[in-house]
Amino acid sequence: MFKQKLSLTLMLWMAMGMALPFFATSQVTLAQSSEAAPAEQAEETASPSEFLVRKNRQRIQLITQAIERSPDNINLYNARGWYYFQLGEYQLTLADYERVVELGVENLGPVYQPAVYYVRGMSYASLNETALAIENLQMSVEIYAAQGNEPAVNELNQLIQKLQRSPA
Repeated sequence: MFKQKLSLTLMLWMAMGMALPFFATSQVTLAQSSEAAPAEQAEETASPSEFLVRKNRQRIQLITQAIERSPDNINLYNARGWYYFQLGEYQLTLADYERVVELGVENLGPVYQPAVYYVRGMSYASLNETALAIENLQMSVEIYAAQGNEPAVNELNQLIQKLQRSPA
């Protein structure tokens, strides 16, 4: 299951990173001189996971500020939900993706439509809400099938079967 989660997560992460450059804060490149700010020096010595957590928290802050100015912007909730998912904050992920569903998943690009239900499904699975996980993953399968993405359909169907066999 981990490999399936990883490959779909990687695919979604790449799509989010490529399609949301506005929200991506690039890695700080230290100047050649020794005048680097203390925060920049700390980033240089942080582990990759610490760096990503810090960057995702910064992204969430920026997106939250943007949501305050534009509370009906579906793309903002989609992006923030994704970063919460990356941090393992599944309840917050689900809250943002619930707002995405309310605003209309069909208003997102075709890459994001099945991703919304995949992330919701994986969040529910992480919270041991198997029935809701399966329900959302099946919705993702339906969208992928309509898009003709058979590899994603097959991978998700295998994941759903594993969840169905897992103890409740």
